[in-house]
Amino acid sequence: MMLKVFAAVVSPIVFYFILSILDWAKEMLIYNSLPTLSLEAFFIVYVFSLPAFLLIALPISIILDRIPYGLRWVNYMLSGLVGGVIVVVFNVLRGVENLDISLEWVVGYMIAGGAFYCSLRLLETFDERLQGNDV
Repeated sequence: MMLKVFAAVVSPIVFYFILSILDWAKEMLIYNSLPTLSLEAFFIVYVFSLPAFLLIALPISIILDRIPYGLRWVNYMLSGLVGGVIVVVFNVLRGVENLDISLEWVVGYMIAGGAFYCSLRLLETFDERLQGNDV
């Protein structure tokens, strides 16, 4: 359980780097310019996504551990989509106007689910190696 909490804290960092890689590809292919990393963008992504990872991704990952079938990474990507639906419903209930749901948002939520899976899998691998004294 503690590993999942730590994965929720690390996931915004992984999420930022995945989004940065996608942005780099766009910058290099479309605009023909050099990519940059922004510390301000990192803090914005971290501050806004950390509560979502802690409050949405963590409980969903506990539920996903009880599902014995399916590919684990696909389940986490789909859970990112479910988390996105939860965020959209929450915003609608709060009365947010001009709520635009597009394919980019859907892919973004799925990438967030994948980021949680990647960070959890990396931490699980690291924990297994520490337990087996392979490090």
